[in-house]
Amino acid sequence: MQDKIDIVVTWVDGNDKAWLKERKKYETENMSLDAVGDQRFRDWGILKYWFRSIEKNAPFAKNIYFVTYGHVPEWLNVNHPQIRIVKHSDFMPKEYLPTYNSVAIELNFHRIQGIGKRFIYFNDDFFLLQPATLDDYFTKNGRIKYNFVESAMTSTGTLDPVYRDMLINTIEVVNRNYKKRRFKNLTLRDPIVLYNNLKAIAFKKYLGYQPHHFSRVYDREVLEQLWVTHRDTLDFSSRSKFRNKDIITPDIIELTQASLGMTRPYYSRKREKYLEINSQSIKNIEHIISNASVKEVCLNDTCAAEDFDGCRKIVIEALEKQFPKKSKFEK
Repeated sequence: MQDKIDIVVTWVDGNDKAWLKERKKYETENMSLDAVGDQRFRDWGILKYWFRSIEKNAPFAKNIYFVTYGHVPEWLNVNHPQIRIVKHSDFMPKEYLPTYNSVAIELNFHRIQGIGKRFIYFNDDFFLLQPATLDDYFTKNGRIKYNFVESAMTSTGTLDPVYRDMLINTIEVVNRNYKKRRFKNLTLRDPIVLYNNLKAIAFKKYLGYQPHHFSRVYDREVLEQLWVTHRDTLDFSSRSKFRNKDIITPDIIELTQASLGMTRPYYSRKREKYLEINSQSIKNIEHIISNASVKEVCLNDTCAAEDFDGCRKIVIEALEKQFPKKSKFEK
């Protein structure tokens, strides 16, 4: 198995006035908060800690493809040999631009010049708090570690309705094109995964799935093939300027990899934790970051506007405590 792998991270400067002005031109009335809410675009000022976490805890990083609308933080050392600045216009067809849709960006990663056959994708709110190795992402025989957790999609629950519809659209594509792998998704390593998948094992089609919102391995050739077999679906989703109820999610990549037998389940609860930042959870988040309680966290922005400054201060202080040393990726 390879000892180095490319990393892709996406970022947008939600404070850029020119970018905000251009985005406004494409917004329409009645767009969902999932598509245009402040939480989707505002900048927490914590990107430098992402780079510090990579330097400290991801020694397997080969090249870091920094994917951006065009924004580059003034502190970023763009001349570092591992850094590759990639603008949307560098790899996305012009008919998809400009885009404010993270789905469109991910579905076109295979077009990034020089990207490896397999690469690890991070959102800018995924942080490695403990040292990681490629064993966290691959089995000894090179299969990708991924938990397909079956979960029925319903009209109730806490999911944004638009995002829920996107998940349903995605699993429908999988059900139309692949046989359900009933037993390959079972694992004794994680009781929760086992329980959920056993409950649904009698059904011929997948009932739905739980999104995997952490760093993940994408296979470039799988994405290339998806554009051959599902071109209309991916093209439609890429042409959409914002997320909406009619498109799919990038989960189609991982779900396809699982359907092709390229993945194996793993025990995830000690490795990763999904955290929603808000005034109720902020003290727990501070504790988890400061004590590096898990290997990876996702810091999802659900903070109310009136609580933003206070929450941001606490998160920055916790990350500074965990990653005080300036990285080689900073000027």
